[in-house]
This record gives sequence, C-alpha cells and structure tokens, in this order.
Amino acid sequence: MLRLLQLLFNCGWLLLPLMVVGAFIVAVTLERLATLRREPKAALPVVQALHQAHRDGGSGALQAEAEAQGSTVAALVRAVADERDGADVVADLLDDVDRRLDGPLTLLRVVSDLTPLIGCAVSLISFSSINRKLVSVEPRAIQAIYSHALVVTAAALLLALAGRLAVLMLERRRLRAMLALRTVVSETRDLLRPSEVTL
Repeated sequence: MLRLLQLLFNCGWLLLPLMVVGAFIVAVTLERLATLRREPKAALPVVQALHQAHRDGGSGALQAEAEAQGSTVAALVRAVADERDGADVVADLLDDVDRRLDGPLTLLRVVSDLTPLIGCAVSLISFSSINRKLVSVEPRAIQAIYSHALVVTAAALLLALAGRLAVLMLERRRLRAMLALRTVVSETRDLLRPSEVTL
C-alpha cells in the first residue's frame, strides 16, 4: 500500500486531471444520492398511508398526508386532484420529476466514459519526454516515465469503473423512485373518483 501511494505521489502533476475528474464523480454522486433520498424508495408504504388518510378523512386528509410524504408526492396528488378532461398535467409533472432526478447523470456517464481517454492522453504526454531522456541515456529516468504512465492509466481505469458503478447505482435508484411515484399517481386516481375531486 505504501509503495502504491509512493507511486501516486511520484506522478505529480500527471494525476491532476484525474484528481479533478475524481472530485467531480464524488461530488455528483453525493449530490444525486442526497436528491434521490428525498424521494420514495417504494410505493407500498406511501400508498398505504394515502389510503389510510383517505379512509379516515377523505380528500382533505389525503392531501395532508401527501404533504407529509414529501413535496413531489404532494405535487402529484394535487395534480391528480386538479385533472380536468384528460389534461396531461400529471404526465408533464412526472416528466419534469424524471428530468430533475436524472439531473447531471448524463454528464457523469460522459465523464466516466472519457476518463480512460484522459488517462491515455496524460500518459502520452509523459511518453513524449522520453525523446529528451534518450539523448542523455538515463535508464532510471526512462523507467520512471514508464512507471508514471502505467500508474496514471491504471488510475484512470479505476476512476472510470467507479464512475460507471456510481451511474448504475444512481440510475437504479432513480428508476425505483419513478416507479413508486407512478404507482402513487395510479392509486391516487383510484381514490379520487371524479365525484370526489374537490381539493
């Protein structure tokens, strides 16, 4: 482990682009986790709470329970309650929520895919200095350049893997949240029959 850290520190400025990419991956992952944490992970607990509130107090209690479940659920329940003549307000709202939950995931995917290329580019820059070293015939210096290039390439591949795993995890969480929200909309429509839409 100590040897690995020493190799990383010896790379110096070559690791700077990868450190920026790594910081970006970590920051986006944490921000997306915080955003997705506010959304329901499963529909069942939310739907049960909405059904119970509707049984206990009708539409008013349903809206109050929706507010307690979070701003997205509340907005969807309000939109379902305000639907008139097949207006696609709820569908538009679900699309907006989906875009908000996706957020910078597309950019994270792109950065993760480009990370190995960044590592290769930095390695090539490192290799370009070999021509100068060959003139002075310094085998240790040439060995150090190869070592730095290998470390940078390996670090880039590890960062790309971490970024793709983060994207997969966040994408699964987003899809679960959207499925839960669509189920909430469907159940709310069943609860709020046309004669009961009085919110």
